[in-house]
Amino acid sequence: MNSNIEWKQWGKFDPLYAVSSWDGKQKDGPKPWTDNEFYSLGASDWADFYDHWKRYGFQGGHCLEIGCGAGRITRHLANSFQMVTALDVSENMMQYAFRKVR
Repeated sequence: MNSNIEWKQWGKFDPLYAVSSWDGKQKDGPKPWTDNEFYSLGASDWADFYDHWKRYGFQGGHCLEIGCGAGRITRHLANSFQMVTALDVSENMMQYAFRKVR
């Protein structure tokens, strides 16, 4: 991404592929992301991060996620923290995440 403008456009056009740009996973590709696949990837990624964070005294209070995109990991942070504040410059990404993470 070259700018926030480009990121915002991706949020309108293909938010899942913008966050996880795997070959063939774009919405007009041969095997586009499904919500289930996308958020399962987030679960796997969070499991890796969480194991690492536990070594440093993970507390699980409040988490500020800057650049949440479509909420790939946000959904899983919500299961590990008492409170999660997720931010993104793309209103469309935030709307997608809000619909899917709740």
